[in-house]
Formats: sequence, structure tokens, C-alpha cells
Amino acid sequence: MVDEIIDITSPIAMKAGEIRRKAKLLGRRVPKGPDALIAATAIVHRIPLVSNNDKDFK
Repeated sequence: MVDEIIDITSPIAMKAGEIRRKAKLLGRRVPKGPDALIAATAIVHRIPLVSNNDKDFK
């Protein structure tokens, strides 16, 4: 397993905003900024997201 720090890039920030916007439009709980950035990073880099905190990443 390789540990690495992934920078927040423009595509990640845009995806995080999209995640938050869609949640609000659909009447769902809007994820906090850091949670949206974590999810967006996983989506943009096509890597699995593993968390014990299921409610923030549904």
C-alpha cells in the first residue's frame, strides 16, 4: 500500500461543489466541505473510499 498526499486541484474542488449542489437540489443532507472534498477526490482519481462514517458518504 502506498501512502500519498493528494493535492486539491480545480477538478476536485469543482466536483466537491457539484456534490454539495446536487445534494441541496435533491433535498438531501448537504455534506460539509471537507467531506465533499474527500468524496470528490475519490471520484476524480477513481479510487475507493473507505470510511466507518457511512452517513457522510452515501
